[in-house]
Amino acid sequence: MVSYSFSSLDKESNLVDFLYIHGVSIYDDIEMKKFNGSAQRLHSSLAHRFQKSKKAQKSFLEDDTLKINPEAKTFFWGNLVKKDVDTINSRLNSVTPLDKLVGKIHHIGSTAMYVGFWLGKNHNRNIVNEKLHKQLEGHEEDKKLVIMGHSAGSIVAYFYLLYRLPYLDLYSRANRNNFSSSLLKTLSQKEHRYSCVQALLESKVARFDKQGKLVLFTENVEIKNKGLLEEFNQQFLKEKVSNIDQYNKKFCLPRNKLKGIVTFGSPLVGIVSKSQDSEGVDLTQKLFKYIVKNEIFWLHVNHKDDPIGFPVDDEKITQLHL
Repeated sequence: MVSYSFSSLDKESNLVDFLYIHGVSIYDDIEMKKFNGSAQRLHSSLAHRFQKSKKAQKSFLEDDTLKINPEAKTFFWGNLVKKDVDTINSRLNSVTPLDKLVGKIHHIGSTAMYVGFWLGKNHNRNIVNEKLHKQLEGHEEDKKLVIMGHSAGSIVAYFYLLYRLPYLDLYSRANRNNFSSSLLKTLSQKEHRYSCVQALLESKVARFDKQGKLVLFTENVEIKNKGLLEEFNQQFLKEKVSNIDQYNKKFCLPRNKLKGIVTFGSPLVGIVSKSQDSEGVDLTQKLFKYIVKNEIFWLHVNHKDDPIGFPVDDEKITQLHL
């Protein structure tokens, strides 16, 4: 199984690839090899069920014009946190547990919690995000993609989509803010109009303010001469927006690439519902609206007694006003 690139894929353009993202406890090549085998076995079963489902054939597989690639693809990110986990493990091993089973549970729980906290830091998430994006850069343009995230892998998947899906309509935003006709004309072009958070940050079209809200880069700048500030804003944005298409190509997942997301054994619902930082409610709503509008399926599977994952709260979904 190929774990790190898409270079060996068939040249058929009607294939849908399933990319499996692991959770905690996968930190080296040996453990990743085991995960690859588990992913392939799960994928074989899922692919068979999808291909046999009339509903899946009509919608997800576009009246059977798309075929699921029988080879599962995987993304390995555990090596990025391995050094920190090894330190945690060595400290835990120095503590003599009263009971071996209790010690083992404590060991697993502590490690899982640490990885969760590790992913909670923007810097660490960005490193994982960048590695995943580099892997997906090798994905052929005409092929479709389904992302499967298990446990902490669901967090990796969610934040990748939050930053890399082109769900932000720059033309509509500029039109509401009465920007110049020349700027609106540029943004009306498809390559410029739809962007992602990462492209806006990299191009300096936008930034996160102190409250964690995504705003225009020059927004809330204090200056006495308001007329001069407005003129500067227009020129600054005109220069940055003129090149946003190049940033979109480099930093965003192409439109129409993603067919679906599956998250399971996931703490994601609890994390997203309480998110008030730079990845807050406003962006999450826009992401979900994009997913619904573009008929991308999101299957979130958890058992009600799952000690790590949480079931989806229907009331929370309703509050998104989709």
